[in-house]
Amino acid sequence: QKMPQVKDSVVDLDTPQGPMRTYTFEPFVAVPAYQEKKYPGLIFFSAIFQMTPGIHRMAQWLAGHGYVVYVPEIYHALLPPGTVLDATDPKQTEEGNRLKKTNKLSTWSSDVEVLVGALRANPRCSGRIAALGHCIGGHLTMRAALNPDILAAASFFPTDVHSRTLGEGENADTIDRFSDIKGELVILWGRQDPHIPDEGRLKVYQALQKSTCKYSWFEFNANHTFMMDNDPKGRYEPAVADLSFQIVFDLFNRTL
Repeated sequence: QKMPQVKDSVVDLDTPQGPMRTYTFEPFVAVPAYQEKKYPGLIFFSAIFQMTPGIHRMAQWLAGHGYVVYVPEIYHALLPPGTVLDATDPKQTEEGNRLKKTNKLSTWSSDVEVLVGALRANPRCSGRIAALGHCIGGHLTMRAALNPDILAAASFFPTDVHSRTLGEGENADTIDRFSDIKGELVILWGRQDPHIPDEGRLKVYQALQKSTCKYSWFEFNANHTFMMDNDPKGRYEPAVADLSFQIVFDLFNRTL
């Protein structure tokens, strides 16, 4: 079967907090028989730096596998549209980490509702929607999965779940709400990730085991950000990334 090309665009979606800059990617095949084909939707949450070149490449790649991909700016309520933080600048990294403790959890929840609505209004989307993200985006993926419209969620090394330190007040209840996840969840960790130590992963695992959430759990000998090819600290692990996405695509193929 011919693999689709990708069309990308930028839209500003209306939210209660103002416009949310969102980058959209959708399959395109220049063959008439494919023009009416619909594809599952995918909400892709970035790390604290927002739309970096690496996120852009990955979103294109995901869309090329047959998904309508929407990438929102996770700090749209706090930063001007189009802001990209520099992962090589310690001050901008510090700012990104400050903002994740400033944004309201309710803002992210309403963002998911807006994104689901936008995807379902897209004529190329089938209406069946999943979420994916890494780092803070992995945590936001888990929280997105609390919305019953999210049928599957792939969470890469989600930060601040074990410590609850996401959002204003640093008291995120994600770890208490796994039973509220009605779709299927896959979590992928790096065992050498200093941001989620062994005891942190164990805390998350124990909470999942006590819940009714349908989930799969994978740990790899890898560091934080192992699936991002532009990681400035050299932690990218191509073989681990490839294996991880085999797992993720299996999840999406079964559920979407």
